[in-house]
Order: sequence, then structure tokens, then C-alpha cells
Amino acid sequence: MYDKLDAHKIPNCTVAVDVLIDDLDIALISLVGLATTLPFLLNKQDHRQELAKGLCAHWPDVRQWALFLYRNIIVKEDLEINHRRVCKTAVLEFLGLSRESHLTTWSKSFPTDREVMKIICGLWFLEIRDPRFSSWDSESMVIKQRESAVFDECLIMAFKLGVSIDWENILSVFQGDPKVIARVSLCHLEVEISHREGLDLCCIACDLQVVSALAQREDICIALMHQGMINAASDSLALMVDREWNGDMQAVAALCMINATAILRSRIEEMDALPFLSQALERGLVASLLKCEGLLTCLGQPSARQEPLLLLAEVLPGYSVYRSVLHQLTLAVDAAVRQGLDAKLSGSGGFRKAWKRLKDTVEERRRLVKRDISSGHVQTCQNDMVNNVQSFQAP
Repeated sequence: MYDKLDAHKIPNCTVAVDVLIDDLDIALISLVGLATTLPFLLNKQDHRQELAKGLCAHWPDVRQWALFLYRNIIVKEDLEINHRRVCKTAVLEFLGLSRESHLTTWSKSFPTDREVMKIICGLWFLEIRDPRFSSWDSESMVIKQRESAVFDECLIMAFKLGVSIDWENILSVFQGDPKVIARVSLCHLEVEISHREGLDLCCIACDLQVVSALAQREDICIALMHQGMINAASDSLALMVDREWNGDMQAVAALCMINATAILRSRIEEMDALPFLSQALERGLVASLLKCEGLLTCLGQPSARQEPLLLLAEVLPGYSVYRSVLHQLTLAVDAAVRQGLDAKLSGSGGFRKAWKRLKDTVEERRRLVKRDISSGHVQTCQNDMVNNVQSFQAP
């Protein structure tokens, strides 16, 4: 199939006028054929090295085809939509091979390949800009490669290889505006969790990881916070823990749960997140955290298991010093007790200890507040330059 993807066979004329899509059929079939057959052949250990070597050797030609199809057909709005969708599917399916662990000798160049990253980001953006390009098949529920999964793989690969992400190159696809890429990432996540039936948990996990990776850049993080990252993570967490998952889906749901709690912990812990924490509490954060214990058994990484525990035992108790948060935590703790969520925790597990710490802290803070109200509240300015103490007698 590689011979059909020789770069010399790329049309040199204007596609919209002179080239029929039929003339590209062989190239498109070859791209999809490689994307379909290589994963199957990679199951045979004897063939892996040869297959990876062949892909690396032919990649310069295939890369030129991918660039041509993206620039000259997929993004051309004056072309017939079905032609554009067929080309988009072929390119996405082939680039999805980057997710194959046995092909990293080939795909490791992706994070530093400016043009390939533009294609990947462009396809990811296109799915939100124009729902007709969605890789979600609502009729057959057959999901192949997803844009978020390919983008996520490149971000993870950059981290593993220790290479810097060219944020300016990525942002150029999104008009150079952090707010745009933030909105696109949250739209991807919101669209996925809106499919209440037939959820693609793998894609949700990738969407959460993309959001987490984007949040490492400060200007994008600020945009994400103001556009609803905490709400989206809270909703994703609730979706995972409120359902029963069977078989392999348990492990994927657990990964989604950890990704969501990691976003919540890091953002609430590292930023002045008082109003954002209130949003999470309104969405039942405490109840969701108490339901996480059952999925933790599906996780192999001890560090990952700590995410919900840190939120429950460290982050939330720390915010109880704020009266507005204390009020919400009090309601959440009381509701958890009424619903018997605490009674379902294992007696010797870390969740029992984390819950006790939160509950005891909230009860102690509540007792102190009641005492202050009955005896008179003292408000102290925290500015070292001002030594001023004012006493307010409760009415």
C-alpha cells in the first residue's frame, strides 16, 4: 500500500477545480488500509520491528499526503462536505497509529513536528467548529480513532520524551488565543459526557488528560478556570462514581475518576479557587469523593489512588476556614451522613480516615463559629502593615 502513497503521485493542480475525489480514492484506501492492518499485524512479535522500520521509511511520503489532504481538501469549506469528511477520516485513522506502543520509533517525532501537530490540532478543532466532522457515530456507536485521543497521545509522548511543547505553534491553530483552545477542550469533554448512553470512556479519559495538560500553561489555565473547568471535572467525576461499570470498563472509569480528581485537586490547591470550589461543592463533590473507593481497586498506581484522598483529607478541610465554604461543607457532610455514604466506607481503608478528618474539621469549625456568634466575633486584619482589631458584637 505504501507504493500508492508515493509523494510524486500527489496532484499538483487545484483540487476544487481540476481533481475529482475519485482520483484520490486509492490513496485514501491505502491510508485506511494501513491504519486497519498494521495494529493487527503488530500482534505478531516477529513482524513488529520490520513493520516499524517500513513505516519510518515511508513516513516522509505519507506525511506529504496527510499535509496535502488537510490543507487542500479537509479545511476547504467550498468543497463538498462528504469529500472532506472522507479525507478527514482517512488522515485521522492513519495518525491514530501513533497510539500503538510498538510504533513509537515512528511516532516519537510527532510532538516536535510543527506541521503534523497543526494537523492533529486542526482536526481536533474542526470537530467542535463543525459537528458534521464529529468522530462520534451516534447511530452505530462504532467509534474508531478519536481526535482527542490522538492529541492526548502527542501531549503524553512529549512528557515522556522530555521534549518541550511548542505552545505557540499549537495556539496558532486557535487564532493565537488561549481562550479559544480552552473553550474547545471543554467543549470536547462536555460533548462526550452528554452522551449519557453509550459513553466512550476512553475518549473522556483523554479529554480530561488534555484539559490537565493544557492547564500547565498559565494563560490557558486561567481561561479554563473561568470557562468552567471545575464544573466539567466535577460533572465527569460524578458521572463515573454514580454508575456501575462492568469488565474492562471499570478500569477506564477509574482512570476517568482519577483524571477528574487530579484536575480538581491541583487547580483548587494551587490557585485562589474559593469561588470555583463553591461550584464543585454545589455539584456534590463531597458525595462523589465518598463514592470513589470502589473504583480504586482497579488502579495499579499508588500515587493515582491518593488524588481523591488528598482532596477529601487535605484540600477541603483547609478551605473550611472560609465561612462561605464551611456552610457548604456542613451541608455536604450532613447530607452524606443522612444518605449513609460514610457507612459504606471500608473500616480500615484510607477513605475512612480521610472522611473522619474532613468531618471532624467541619464539626470543630462549626462549633467555633457558633461560639464566636454567641460571644462576639473578632475580625482581625491580616495585613502586617495594619495592626487594627475590630470587635463586632453579634446582634
